[in-house]
Amino acid sequence: MNRIDAILRDPVFPRIKAAVIAATGLAYYADKDAALAERINRRLADKPAVGLAAYLGRLAAEGPAGPEYQALINELTVGETFFFRYAEQFEALCAVAIPECLRRNQDSRLLRIWSAGCSIGPEAYTLEILLKRHFADQLRDWQVSIVGTDLNASFIDTARRGVYGNWAVRGLDPAVLAECFDRQGDLWAVKPRFREWTSFSVFNLVDGPLPNYPRGLGALDVVLCRNVMIYFDEPTRTRLLDGLFEVLVPNGWLVVGHAETGQQVNSLFTPVPVPGATLYRKPRPGGNPAAAQPAAAPAITAPAVTAPAVPPAARTLRTALTRTGLTPPPP
Repeated sequence: MNRIDAILRDPVFPRIKAAVIAATGLAYYADKDAALAERINRRLADKPAVGLAAYLGRLAAEGPAGPEYQALINELTVGETFFFRYAEQFEALCAVAIPECLRRNQDSRLLRIWSAGCSIGPEAYTLEILLKRHFADQLRDWQVSIVGTDLNASFIDTARRGVYGNWAVRGLDPAVLAECFDRQGDLWAVKPRFREWTSFSVFNLVDGPLPNYPRGLGALDVVLCRNVMIYFDEPTRTRLLDGLFEVLVPNGWLVVGHAETGQQVNSLFTPVPVPGATLYRKPRPGGNPAAAQPAAAPAITAPAVTAPAVPPAARTLRTALTRTGLTPPPP
């Protein structure tokens, strides 16, 4: 019997499984025992004398913020992502949501955006690149904040460095690479100019309170939480959607993955279809999320779609199968 089989047969394994899913929300592993056992085996490879009972005890003593728990989380998640991923949604933000936010916040001159489940950071940096390439004049003298969070601490370390391989920048026009990145051998570093508004921190979407104003997660204009909730069970998704609703200002915008639409989202937010994508808008108090809001109509008329768009070269990234944020690997 090999080590993975021994882990699966150990009576402590179900307890580790339950503890990990409860701490991370990764219900993806609920029916993937072999995949979970293989990841645990990686963590035990250099600890041959440690049994599952002792390992569970260490995880319980540390808690999810502890080094071994974080190392296991690193095994359970994958940071594969790239710039301008799902370009249609960025086009919709540029054509509809950002111009509406600029009109609505003209007096306060504040713009606050959250990239939830940001993985290694390209989504958050893409937002700053878009804002500075297409709305620089409108945002002059504004206070802009883009916060990227992820459960995986090693992903956040990578995001803060802002240095990526060719895979993360694939498909980008050479002019965009030259303007937005510094070449470092075989790597690409986001230029300081496109990192001024963006910050990153570790945050657990499952048990982190929302709103969380000390983390900058409150009174937000736009939240991107793409392809994260598909790995949670229904109660966790419901709690998270309630939290995302609370962190947004009235008429704020939510962007979710294409597989995360449905009744749970529609019960809270107003779907706003635009060419190639659907955005979701938080109704004003007393509004009906199931019905279109007359006040929002100017933001979705045809002229708004002609606003500054995502660089055309980025549209070649539309068929990619990777995701931003917490991505459990294939079994």
